[in-house]
Amino acid sequence: ETAARTLSPEETKALEETSPGAVVFHSPSGVEAVFAPQAPSPVRRWAKTAAAVSIGPVTSSRLREVGAAPVVECRRPDDGAVVAALAELVSAPPGKSAGEER
Repeated sequence: ETAARTLSPEETKALEETSPGAVVFHSPSGVEAVFAPQAPSPVRRWAKTAAAVSIGPVTSSRLREVGAAPVVECRRPDDGAVVAALAELVSAPPGKSAGEER
């Protein structure tokens, strides 16, 4: 379950100054939180600019439903697979995305 709360001005400022290359989603509810209209504007920006790394097929499906691209799905639902997916994203040549499953 993803908990929702109001961010402090300091937290919002920190988010505005951040531009991640990838966002890791561990559940469909996490997808809902990032892609929700009420999500902080920096987070909504990430949804459009950062690669989406999914922990598994159900989360990948939800990411595709909301229009996230590219979606990289981990081969296994564990931390090692997440790290492997992120490492491949970082090492992919410019203009090319990593494969679909990690």
